[in-house]
Amino acid sequence: MTPEDGLAGFTRAWAKALAGTSYVPMTRAARHQFLYRLAERLSAALTVEPFTATPGYDIGTELVAADFAAPEALGRTIEVIDSRLLTDLNITGADARHRLAALIGSLAAGYSWMLHDRTLDEQEAIRCAALITREQAEQALRESEARFRHAALHDPLTGLPNRAKFTERLSLIFAESGPDARLGVLRRLGRLQSGQRQPGALHRRSTTGRRRRPAGTVRCRVRAPGGPPRR
Repeated sequence: MTPEDGLAGFTRAWAKALAGTSYVPMTRAARHQFLYRLAERLSAALTVEPFTATPGYDIGTELVAADFAAPEALGRTIEVIDSRLLTDLNITGADARHRLAALIGSLAAGYSWMLHDRTLDEQEAIRCAALITREQAEQALRESEARFRHAALHDPLTGLPNRAKFTERLSLIFAESGPDARLGVLRRLGRLQSGQRQPGALHRRSTTGRRRRPAGTVRCRVRAPGGPPRR
């Protein structure tokens, strides 16, 4: 069996082990191709000189980035790599076993740190969304209160200040002014009120209307003997 055939068989076993562990937005062919590339890098790391376990770390982070982010995915990945990779590649010897153990440990570390960072990022995104939602709700509440306050202090037809607005402004003036200023305002209001209630003005207004005939009367002309007609 060639190394290519061994990698293909290992990849199929790996894909089967990861099936159902988490939702991955890939087609079946895309998942197989993705895992095959990772298997190639693991195979190369077992024989490269000088040896380094860094590829294992990178593979762990890429698994999480591809949404293989469930704890079961990590456990099954370690199980498949440990039980099948050397056998499918026809690699033997204690040195290869030590290298594989180092790669698996590095893969687990990279997977764990990437999953940790991803969880923190998701929590931060949720917190920011909650803050934005609360700010929008508070802004909507302030705008609603402003509309209600405007409606309570202004005439709905003309939009002009009403009696409640006048009373509010007058109370504010009294609160911010001294006794002399308040007394002056009260005197001026008293003069305005008394001027509106003068009997003469009321009498003049009441007598300026046009005289009307009683209902049902008929106008006619009467001519006296030897004189002009009279109404």
